[in-house]
Amino acid sequence: MAKTNAPAAKGAAPRGGQQGKDRQREPFLGSNRVDRVLGGMFIGVMVISVIAFFVLMIGGGTGMLNDSNTALYALVLVIPFVGLPLAIVLLIVLTIRMAMERRRANRGD
Repeated sequence: MAKTNAPAAKGAAPRGGQQGKDRQREPFLGSNRVDRVLGGMFIGVMVISVIAFFVLMIGGGTGMLNDSNTALYALVLVIPFVGLPLAIVLLIVLTIRMAMERRRANRGD
């Protein structure tokens, strides 16, 4: 296939799989540091809560979390009860912030 300097057709993707050298790639969560921190916190809290939930299921089924280690059981039991609602709140805050940022960008401010 011969390379040409002709511009790409309207709506066509740039040749060679490139995004275009003049366009910068935006991060998934935006360029704002607060958005990236909120996204990281959301992912971290969700992962820890889901792991604690599976530890509760496996530990309860195998008898590992029984009456002899109630302090460990109480600690692992509290993590999903606090972490999952916190993750939902973080997701809502992140969604609202990103919607406001996109509205501001579309308006041209």
